[in-house]
Amino acid sequence: MKVEMLTERETVIYKKAWHRWGQTAQLTMINEECGELIHAVCKNLRNDNPKTENQIIEEMVDVVIMIEQYLIVKDLDEYYYKIRQMKIERLEEKVNV
Repeated sequence: MKVEMLTERETVIYKKAWHRWGQTAQLTMINEECGELIHAVCKNLRNDNPKTENQIIEEMVDVVIMIEQYLIVKDLDEYYYKIRQMKIERLEEKVNV
């Protein structure tokens, strides 16, 4: 989802969360959420079933929310999408070999 597609409500909530808990706490949360996603993926690799798949989705959502928060607060969405497009093009080259 593009950050531009976020609702005004979501943008306000993200800014309030960042302001309330501060940069250090929110960056720590990004780290923790990424770790939880890694853990969920590992569980799914050991036992692929709907429960572990749902855990991956839940953790992915948490990670995306934290990333969106960071992009909004730091006003980095334009740079993010530039880099994202470059990496998608690189992936396209690899899959079309």
